Amino acid sequence: MNAPTTLNIALLHLKIQPGALEQNRHNLVCLAEQAADEGARLIVAPELAVPGYLTECRAKVKPFVEELHGPTASLLSEVARRRGVYLCVGFAERDPQTGIYYNSAAVLGPTGAIVAHHRKVGSERRWASPGAVTGESRFDTPWGRIGVLICADTYFGLLPRSQALHGVNLLLVLANWPDCGLDPRELWRARALENGFGVVACNRTGFEPVLDFSSAHSYAVTGSGTTVADLAAPESSICHVHYPLQDGILAGAAREAILARRSPDAYGPLSLNVNGLISFSGLWGLPEPGQLEVQCVVSSEFQMLTTSTDVAARLLVLPPSGPALDHTQVSALCESGQTAVVASVRSEQSGSPVFGLYARDKLATLSSDSPATMVDFGPARIALARAEALRHPEMSIALSKQGCDLVVAPTDGTLSHDDRLVLGVKSVDRFAVVTIGANGATICIPPVGHGRWEEQVLDGAGECHRQIDTTATRTKYFEDRVDMPVLLR
Repeated sequence: MNAPTTLNIALLHLKIQPGALEQNRHNLVCLAEQAADEGARLIVAPELAVPGYLTECRAKVKPFVEELHGPTASLLSEVARRRGVYLCVGFAERDPQTGIYYNSAAVLGPTGAIVAHHRKVGSERRWASPGAVTGESRFDTPWGRIGVLICADTYFGLLPRSQALHGVNLLLVLANWPDCGLDPRELWRARALENGFGVVACNRTGFEPVLDFSSAHSYAVTGSGTTVADLAAPESSICHVHYPLQDGILAGAAREAILARRSPDAYGPLSLNVNGLISFSGLWGLPEPGQLEVQCVVSSEFQMLTTSTDVAARLLVLPPSGPALDHTQVSALCESGQTAVVASVRSEQSGSPVFGLYARDKLATLSSDSPATMVDFGPARIALARAEALRHPEMSIALSKQGCDLVVAPTDGTLSHDDRLVLGVKSVDRFAVVTIGANGATICIPPVGHGRWEEQVLDGAGECHRQIDTTATRTKYFEDRVDMPVLLR
């Protein structure tokens, strides 16, 4: 018998009725049975599929919580056992020993037993306690290892990365993510690309008292960036994801290749406890914050540019593959002390081009054996990081925890759309990101609230520029409930 070429995963894109526990459980069972009839082997329901999205305090949430081995698991266990499928569902959990509430997910296996149990880490502040990514947050199947996260767990990169390091080749995401602010499909695609594993996200539809999910998307993407499902619907729907298999199993080569290019020796600052600092600047002795103008120029030949006099500091960024400057040109650009240049500059000793940040009294070069280096210029702490190095969320957060306001991530080649996405999404780690290659550049500003990061894009030759206020990059937040040992070893 030939090995299957795809895995049929059914996403139950539910119209959830707030607080209607029995009705929502009934709809879950009906749609799960239908999905199994239609060939699904793995069935996924949204975050909090049983009670709806809960936003109130503990006292008001109390009627909607249940134990892990409660009525929802009991009901769905029978479906999973009878139909021989895996069934993943989100519910509001009460721990019977502690009374603590969690936003949780459970996976029922083909025997009816619970094979995975995840408690949301980025939990709702008014009623739920944060959980953690543990061994129970992943499970083994005939097709390979699968991990589970819930909604905002994917916002920062370390939780998906820890799943990848534990051998997960497919990540299930249970979501209640409305169609406003940051489009989660971009985020889920970025997490797939930076880890080399598939991401299959089950969202929902319907309305809550303060949230509209009627245009929310369920989404599935492979580790190579191929979108295999994208659904928004006003009523409950089943989205069948025919996820590709290789010789009957989930491919892991891309994930293994990406993880082999990590630089754990550079990730030590991940372990620092810097959350909640009032004076991030004071901890690291950062420059006084202010306005920094960033100008990216992509051209086949360099022409001397006139430096601005109406800004306190300017950073001129050229691609590594562009024409190498000589020290006379650099000295002329940096004469006033207001301008620094990131470019390839010919060494006065060897004549070979050396890529780095050059200013009148500062110098930081990016050697071939270093993933990143930092230097202070004007109102900013600036890191130069190779684009390949910044693809890793460990590198991104290690730099941010050391106070970086801006990371310049050059590449010797060209930038694809996915390169810009994977590098640009690092701005959620609270620094601006500049990417530049032979075919253009992007300047990304950290998002405000639940919005998307802001982009200034140069596609092809020319220039783009943006002022960056480093006052905004001094306020940082990190998800520290992570598997630090596996991230650092």
